[in-house]
Amino acid sequence: MPAGLGAAIARVQRSHPRVIAAPSQVRSREHSRMHLGIILETNDAERIWNAFRLANTALDADHTVEVFLLGDGVEAPDVQTEKFNPHGVMVKYDREGGELFACGTCMDSRDIESGDLRPHSTMGECLRIVEAADEVLTIG
Repeated sequence: MPAGLGAAIARVQRSHPRVIAAPSQVRSREHSRMHLGIILETNDAERIWNAFRLANTALDADHTVEVFLLGDGVEAPDVQTEKFNPHGVMVKYDREGGELFACGTCMDSRDIESGDLRPHSTMGECLRIVEAADEVLTIG
């Protein structure tokens, strides 16, 4: 790094809090794996479908992905429409090794049983995902 550039970057970061890292501090996507956390809070077929399409694409790119179903999201495995196939992309995600968790309290409040696409979990597990992930997306 040229002399003085580090100090200039530090000044920019202090004066513009949205700038969180200098280019030299950013992880090179082509050389390391990303840990992506997705919190899914909807039973909308298209949003579920898109969330798991993204999750499957990230898995295909050799990233680690964890999806936590929260609120209405615990209903996701049961959603079926003619236009979208949320169940199909969820099955693919599970089959390809994606990690899936579902809020136990949310399932209990809806009288929904846990299963392969809806494994009973806790808010503590959701917090662990948020803490461990490089990026967290909430889709709801």
